[in-house]
Amino acid sequence: MTSAARPRLTVGLPVFDGERYLEASLRSILDQTYSDFELVIADNASSDATEDICRALSHVDARVRYVRHSENIGAGPNHNFVFGQACGELFRWAAADDLVRPTAFARCVDLLDDVGPSAMLAFSQTEVIDEHSEHLRYWAAQGSVDQHTPDGRLGALIGQPSGHLYSGGPMSPFYGVVRTAALRSTRLHQSFYGSDSVLLVELALRGKLVEVPEALYVQRQHSAQSGGSWSSTKTALERDRWVDPGFRGIAMPQSRLLAGYFKAVLDAPLTSAERRRCLWAVAAVSRRNGTLRDAFGEIRRAPAAAAARLRPRSA
Repeated sequence: MTSAARPRLTVGLPVFDGERYLEASLRSILDQTYSDFELVIADNASSDATEDICRALSHVDARVRYVRHSENIGAGPNHNFVFGQACGELFRWAAADDLVRPTAFARCVDLLDDVGPSAMLAFSQTEVIDEHSEHLRYWAAQGSVDQHTPDGRLGALIGQPSGHLYSGGPMSPFYGVVRTAALRSTRLHQSFYGSDSVLLVELALRGKLVEVPEALYVQRQHSAQSGGSWSSTKTALERDRWVDPGFRGIAMPQSRLLAGYFKAVLDAPLTSAERRRCLWAVAAVSRRNGTLRDAFGEIRRAPAAAAARLRPRSA
């Protein structure tokens, strides 16, 4: 097939009621200096002008493919859906409220090519803007996760102090350019809030995550975004159901995160020795940062929480 029929890069943009910032986000994608890509938009049954914006753009730019779901399938499944539509050897997720500088795709693709097959993902540094597109700050250099061993990369990724990129800061690597084959070998998004952290661990177990030392990803902070103030006003169960509306279990965020890390190690293509070192790294870091303690607390409280949900409400 020709490059026009099968572009090298697929950009997947899942969206729900994104009209406020969507046009600016789409324009920043389509104005990239790197042109060998397709843009797949999956609309989660939006009730605003999202559909009109996307259909109009797909009629004038052949790189745009628009799909509308008949119902809201949740943020996690919609992220997985756009990836399932990818035909390029490289893939990148995009957000309906964020922006990318014109050279973002080119610099990430070039870095992947320069480093070679040992790199699974290339991402850039981050600029943060407000709801009016005014500059707020640059995040400090986050650095590549490029240790030579899987346990070294794993420890670097999950062992960062609170507020770092990989434990609560901007999600630059998540919005980097990744090798499609590597992403296909992971569990993708799982049905709990924060599973994107597990996904990054899965990729790091397979190879390096390398950083372009320039702020080419622009994260918009506003009250309706899925992190920040939005997250702080929601219960753990509400966050899980935002990811997957079909979720009916008990919200146990730390337990699911820890289990996700262990499953990532067990599923990764590692030698027996590498697997043992990685399992030890997860246990050691989780004990040190309190995740292990919090997970055991959730497990102890789970029977009472389940009983409370089954108890009939008084009239």
